Amino acid sequence: AAQKSPLFSFFSILLYSCTSSPLATMSIPVVEHKPIDDSVLFDAKRIVFLSSDSCMIGSISRIVLCDDRIYLLDTQTDAVWIYDMQGNHIGHIRAVGRAANEYINLMDFFVDRESKQIVLYADPSKFLFYDYNLKPTRVMKAPALFYETVNSGEQIVCFNARTADPECCISVLAEKNGDPLKIKTSVPLAQQDYSDVFVSGRQLTKSKRINFSKRFDNSIYSVENGSVTLRYTIDFGKANLPDGLLQKKLQLQEFIDKVASKGYIYSIVNLKENDSHIYFNTSSPGLYRLSKTAFTVQHIPEITDSESGIRHSMMIATEDKNNEWICFCKNMMELKNEVDLDKGQQKNNPFVQKVNSCNESDNPVLFFYHLK
Repeated sequence: AAQKSPLFSFFSILLYSCTSSPLATMSIPVVEHKPIDDSVLFDAKRIVFLSSDSCMIGSISRIVLCDDRIYLLDTQTDAVWIYDMQGNHIGHIRAVGRAANEYINLMDFFVDRESKQIVLYADPSKFLFYDYNLKPTRVMKAPALFYETVNSGEQIVCFNARTADPECCISVLAEKNGDPLKIKTSVPLAQQDYSDVFVSGRQLTKSKRINFSKRFDNSIYSVENGSVTLRYTIDFGKANLPDGLLQKKLQLQEFIDKVASKGYIYSIVNLKENDSHIYFNTSSPGLYRLSKTAFTVQHIPEITDSESGIRHSMMIATEDKNNEWICFCKNMMELKNEVDLDKGQQKNNPFVQKVNSCNESDNPVLFFYHLK
């Protein structure tokens, strides 16, 4: 059975780029928190109950906030759902099929704020463009098979994160207005074994920079002007995945059991960067907060919402224009269970009352927090 990894005493952070020698190496203490109140990290929040009137959401893996709209990537139902900030359903994009303007599996999406387009990346490998009225405008074949994608000005950055062949790589595609799309730059990365071992979350994100992470790698990378920079390498101490474990070529289940029993951290996901910090999750529960000025990392196992008492640990990868918001998501069954555990102490709380009035099958609730 999986065990929670123990909190550890020290991280060490190495800062360097792919073309330069290390700038600094330091061991720093982790601030070990018990579950904390959300006001410690955030100065505002918004709780959004997503309407269940006209759609049923499966599993949210990426969120984009743009022009008072919430765009949700749902790879379980192969759709992008669009809501307003009050949780009202505005519309959705779902074009499953085998026609030229349809797809079999939805992999990722982004919102191009400059051209006011919603761009889906789907299997078979192609990009599907929609205007803000959700009308399809064009389809462009992708030059390779990717898994995650974000936009950067007139370019598209793609991460081939899950396939072992070809090598895991970052690709920068030529201008989106060109036809067909071509790979402008491709940066090969080391192949990775155990292709079925993943943390729920996104490895390629866009915030202050385009950042990405790799499985079995404690580093944070960025992509800029077609080049990849290794920015931070984090030492998780006893939770580091031993190099020798990968070299042993264990059977998949044996490898999974070993990682779980030892609490090893094998992936960083959901990177969110603003001017002062980088927030992220790992394969170990909790929120991590890296200070870019103090070179400290905090591991916060749980954050408790001060209004509702609901506890959070895993973010949803969230993009917004000014890099101000992070988001947690809870399905209604989880919320009802947490409210029941409260044993009626908050029965007059408006949030609790609203949860109690919902059905277990209703759509999830989003908890947006504004970063200090």
